Amino acid sequence: MKFVLLRSGQFLRWLVYCHCAAVVTFVFIVHPGVDGYRRAMFGEMVDGTAHRPHVYRTLVPTGIRLLSSVTPDSLKERLIGLVKDTRLFSKLGWDVERIPEYVIATLVFFACFLGFAFALHNLVPIFYPEPTAARELGPIIGLIVLPVFFRYYNHVYDPATLFLFTACIFFLLNRSLVKYYLFFILMAINKETAILLVLVFSMWYWQKGKPIIPVAIHVCIQTILFLSIRAIIALGFANNPGGFMEDHLLYNIYLIVKPGAVLYIALVFAVFGYLVVNQWSLKPIFLRRGFVAVFVPLFALTLFFGNLDEPRIFYESFPFVFLLSLPTIMDALGIRIVIPT
Repeated sequence: MKFVLLRSGQFLRWLVYCHCAAVVTFVFIVHPGVDGYRRAMFGEMVDGTAHRPHVYRTLVPTGIRLLSSVTPDSLKERLIGLVKDTRLFSKLGWDVERIPEYVIATLVFFACFLGFAFALHNLVPIFYPEPTAARELGPIIGLIVLPVFFRYYNHVYDPATLFLFTACIFFLLNRSLVKYYLFFILMAINKETAILLVLVFSMWYWQKGKPIIPVAIHVCIQTILFLSIRAIIALGFANNPGGFMEDHLLYNIYLIVKPGAVLYIALVFAVFGYLVVNQWSLKPIFLRRGFVAVFVPLFALTLFFGNLDEPRIFYESFPFVFLLSLPTIMDALGIRIVIPT
């Protein structure tokens, strides 16, 4: 009987997480979608002809291209026939010939959001073992708040950023170094912000009082891996238009005279800021240090190279923001989380 109940609970969890991930995926591709920024259009990202630095974030676009290349033409034609006359297709404005690639991308996005939910599911009890309701409800909340970050346009590498960065944190805490390195490599191919994981890695082992030499060796290995991967990617797309980074400082300064953008930024930062700092001193020290180690560099870089009114830029800090916010959110739902001392 206990085994049957356990299996039933696991099936229900899968069902709920899949439903939430499907809804988030739908919103992701519809509003605002993955086409809109002329330097990183979907087709150009998949073909590898987009502007730098976006084309450097090649893991998902390359995966889509490879999966499309091995998909039988008969199946592609069937997909085009099924999708091209639908109301959703007319709303999305997809290129008919690229429908198979869009469908593959949608499945990849769904898998990443679902993986992100299960990564959160495994992370929650590491910091908050009681009650179990936090472990079950937390990932649902983590998923359904994501559309708050969907502004202007999404990028094909965004869901993978959420999933891979969160998974790396879990494998690090779970001491699964082989899996950590595998996902670190994938994250390094996906986006240059993988270097922030080296800071998190160093902080975690420093907190545990591990000998400095083995930790330093790991840090060197990760740094060399990261630089090698990014150098290979940069060389591969050296002839693409654009620069190594995009300058957005003037755009961010100009936001001062855009009341709507200022209000949006203020609301997002105020709400999540409160959730994070509420009972700050009582929350796990790793989460506090990890949040600072990831968010502060991201914010500083965003001032110069990103748009402050695009919260999606801070996806790498979201696992820490979520876990720091969870006690306050659960308390509002009438569920008190026990924070270990």
